[in-house]
Amino acid sequence: MTAVFLIRHPRTTWNDEGRYQGRLDAPLSDQGKRQLQAVTELFAGEDIAAVYTSPLGRALSMGEALSEVTGAPLQKDERLAEIGLGEWQGLYRDQIRERFPDLLALWYSAPQRVEFPGGESLADVRSRTEHWLAAVLAAYPGPQSVLAATHSAVIRVLTACALGLALEHIHRIQVDNCSITTLAGSAPPGTLLTLNDTRTIFTSPITAADGTNLVSLVERRATL
Repeated sequence: MTAVFLIRHPRTTWNDEGRYQGRLDAPLSDQGKRQLQAVTELFAGEDIAAVYTSPLGRALSMGEALSEVTGAPLQKDERLAEIGLGEWQGLYRDQIRERFPDLLALWYSAPQRVEFPGGESLADVRSRTEHWLAAVLAAYPGPQSVLAATHSAVIRVLTACALGLALEHIHRIQVDNCSITTLAGSAPPGTLLTLNDTRTIFTSPITAADGTNLVSLVERRATL
């Protein structure tokens, strides 16, 4: 049985601003840099068969760091990239609400029905990520561990598949920056072992690594 650790990229300045990234990139925030250090310290020296990464810079920076501290080979894979948001990319939520009010409402009420203009649908993400997971489990059979630096939509979709959930429930799955979600198995969709594990980036169950009270942090997430 292979364990696949899905790790969301560190926080970026656009995450702080509530700006939609998709296939665009933004620099890591100061908090994101601390998150990156915490996660790489967690896996340093562990027996890892391979590190896969999205080619997008915010995930690639973590993939490269994980490969360095584990000595595992690094493989870039387009199938781990964030969902293509098309015309939404680079826009703030208020701008999206003004320009695409109906599509924004549909994205949060029936996301499985959305195909972003010039972008992708959740079904597209499911197709490419399931193919990626099948390839990884076939390439690394037996008791091995694989790391993947990727994005929220990828992790949510793979989690939904492992739980047998329809894609309409995708927004009920919380995936924080630098959280760890673990799948295990010998064939897709695998079994979900952990979801959104943030112990590496919180100093306690109550206080976040940057000193923010967890209750305040949850309230802030609700606005993004």
